[in-house]
Amino acid sequence: MEGGDRMLRKMKSVQFKLITVFLVSVLIPLIIIVTVLPFYFSYRTKNNVISSAGSTVKSLCRNVEIYLNDLENITLIPYINDNIMSALQQKLKYQGQEMPDDEAYEMNETLLHEMALYFQLMRQDISDFLLLPEDKTVYLMSVHSSYYDKQYDYWAQDWYQAAVEADGSAVFIGNNEQNYILNPQTDSFFSVVRLIKDVETRDSLAVIKADMETSVLESMLQNVSLGEGTYCLVMDKEGGVVCSDRTVPDNLLEKMETAENWMTEGLPGYLTASSQVEKAQWKVVALLPENELTRQNYFIYLFGGIIALLYLLIGSFLFTLFARYVTRPLGKLSESMKRVQKGDLGAYYQIESEDEIAELGNNFNKMLDKINELIEKEYKAVLARKDMEYYALQSQIQPHFIYNVLYNLIGLNRTGEKEILENSILSLTEILRYMLSHRDMVKVEVELNVLEKYCELQKLRFGNRFSFVITCEKEFLTCMIPKLLLQPLVENSVLHGIEPKNGGGTVTLFGEGIEQDGEEYLLFTVADDGIGFERKKLDLTQCIGLKSIQERLCLIYQNASFLIESSPGKGTTVKIMIPRKELKYEDSDSG
Repeated sequence: MEGGDRMLRKMKSVQFKLITVFLVSVLIPLIIIVTVLPFYFSYRTKNNVISSAGSTVKSLCRNVEIYLNDLENITLIPYINDNIMSALQQKLKYQGQEMPDDEAYEMNETLLHEMALYFQLMRQDISDFLLLPEDKTVYLMSVHSSYYDKQYDYWAQDWYQAAVEADGSAVFIGNNEQNYILNPQTDSFFSVVRLIKDVETRDSLAVIKADMETSVLESMLQNVSLGEGTYCLVMDKEGGVVCSDRTVPDNLLEKMETAENWMTEGLPGYLTASSQVEKAQWKVVALLPENELTRQNYFIYLFGGIIALLYLLIGSFLFTLFARYVTRPLGKLSESMKRVQKGDLGAYYQIESEDEIAELGNNFNKMLDKINELIEKEYKAVLARKDMEYYALQSQIQPHFIYNVLYNLIGLNRTGEKEILENSILSLTEILRYMLSHRDMVKVEVELNVLEKYCELQKLRFGNRFSFVITCEKEFLTCMIPKLLLQPLVENSVLHGIEPKNGGGTVTLFGEGIEQDGEEYLLFTVADDGIGFERKKLDLTQCIGLKSIQERLCLIYQNASFLIESSPGKGTTVKIMIPRKELKYEDSDSG
């Protein structure tokens, strides 16, 4: 039974509660972080890899586009050579008729000579150059072989039909067999074809075809590093592989053939990044192996787990020591209080440190010293009561903009505006430090500086809908005024005047010296051009902020005045007048 009571007392102790709070506030979030963060980093890593690969693929795509544009210009050779066009027109004229031998010989020599001349000047990666006039004759220039199949039906091939259907536009062919050449030296090539038409009559004259080795495209792909295990391919519009940076395994090719929409949705085990080559309706595709990302994420999990474990062990040990350090002096203080409760007013607390608990013990000792003097110090008690009223009034002023600022800071963090985010956090920190400070009176300069930071944060929220002007005559900057005297007025102008108004508005604050009825005053004017209100309907008893300001003025300045002017649609003006003779300055007791 005693053991149970002892356990119950321990569970009710501060030390047990501190350890419980530690476990709930640290251990549970730590577990969540350790499990969630790796997923987040994995997701971010995956997106970064895809984004980086996408940028690289787009760059490759532009290079391929430029290369194909150069190749397309090759098929325009007949249009820039009058001899070739004239010969092709002559062939069309005699189509279906027998041409005189001398004329046929001359046309053939012209076409062979002109084509051979251009072929010698072409790019080295062009392996074959083929011209097929409408009279079914064949003109072939080839780097690797000058022999071709004379019985080959060129006109029945898909690439020939594609050129005819394009009606004069260039068509890029990714995968077609070069089986009209005898003993070809390579089978890795692609083609560009075009139907040549008479410029005036638009009659079809011939089909021109250029075969290119894929080595140039392959070198483009190989010059870009996308990571270990990555495949980079150029695909034609039918989904065939034109070329790749390295040999693609057969099993991967089978997956590409069987999968639907894999270039956009990805393949099992691979991430996909692709970009369209508009010139040929081809695509440049990068296949990124997911197992490489998994291997990288493994180290993130491992490192995170080790750090979490070390943090938990060290944190638990240090927190237990700290809890004992905190609760032991609290126990001694509790014993002293129990003795006082029994009537022993000499039960002083033995101070052994210089922390907050020692300060609490010191205050406890002072309380014992003064407990018998309270009746004799009634006047001081009255003053203390007035101070308490003042603090109560001051504590009613709580800025309502903090929640909005925090949401704005979240927005700045998501959009990556780090400089604005940092400045806003610093401004909010200074405002909060100012609000929570124990100073009762502050210089006008300090109050105005905080108000400028407050307005800057409000401007962050409202943007161009809100502007402000804050000025004060220099001679009054060192005057001492109650902390947060002006801030609620500016806050009311923003929340109740500017925010509901379409298009926003401006808040102005002026501090200036005036003379009235032979007496000098410091006048603070807070004005806005907001929506305003009917002054006669204002009930100060229901407006905590305005009532607090009025009461604080009465507590500190006997002859200060507080005036509110407003009308619907014309804004609101608040004036605070403080007699100059009642002002106090930073370095003196009288103004």
